[in-house]
Amino acid sequence: MTYRRVENEGRLSLLCPAKINLYLAVGQKREDGYHDIESVMQKIALCDRLTVTVTEGEGLTLAVSDPRLSAGRDNLVYRAAAGYFAAKGSSFHLRIALEKQIPMAAGLAGGSADAAGTLKALSSLLGALPPEKEASLALSLGADVPFCLGPHAALCRGIGEVMIPCAPLGDCQVVVAKHPSETVNTGEAYRLIDERADNLPAPPSGEAMLAALAAGDFAAIGRAAFNNFEAVVLPRCPRAAYAKEAMAAAGAFVSLMSGSGPSVFGLFEKDADLRPLTEHLQGEGFALFQTAPLR
Repeated sequence: MTYRRVENEGRLSLLCPAKINLYLAVGQKREDGYHDIESVMQKIALCDRLTVTVTEGEGLTLAVSDPRLSAGRDNLVYRAAAGYFAAKGSSFHLRIALEKQIPMAAGLAGGSADAAGTLKALSSLLGALPPEKEASLALSLGADVPFCLGPHAALCRGIGEVMIPCAPLGDCQVVVAKHPSETVNTGEAYRLIDERADNLPAPPSGEAMLAALAAGDFAAIGRAAFNNFEAVVLPRCPRAAYAKEAMAAAGAFVSLMSGSGPSVFGLFEKDADLRPLTEHLQGEGFALFQTAPLR
């Protein structure tokens, strides 16, 4: 998280970064309905902005920049704030403004990043929760929220709550593409994984990705990159598959879907000329974001 305190001690503005999955292997469905995963996640400098203001009285008002996003109790920012107050056993009057840049429902953990940012802001302004309470609250909000509270890069296991910090991506360019015509229901994607469990490609070792990151070896990172969801999502999202192929053809050392999709990202050498690719994909109607890994 990047913080910028403004005006007074009762207001805090911060950036909430998206994540990409450099490696994602989905395991068995658990008795609690979740799936065990093994994933190497990396934060990127594509961020939402959250501004939290504490005022007198009680209550919470949330304003969002995107009219497609609810500003009510089902918003993860609202739920994170309510959970924080419940854990504290107190209440405050808050105004929260959320400026969206991260595409929604795209496999980039935008909502989880915003929830994590809310917890970070409230901890800074009003006092931190005990670590075990914060960890429990974060996981209750979503499987990606613990990572969004944590390091820039990590190997995540369990449902995402068991984290081992790892070396982040080296200095490179990240291009993220999402076509507005395609959406993915995460629950449906997991159901398709379960249905095709016996016919999915076997994942490479996640340890190979950790070693490649530690060595800063882009070619090895490309060989270790993997996402189980591609096998079941890309056949249903031809525009995402098109973007993945276009990035690979343009020289990406990784071209991969993030999370359960349908956003696709490409990793390129720092000095690569990306103008032909970006102009082409924008011409095809993609929302496109040029960014970098957080280190």
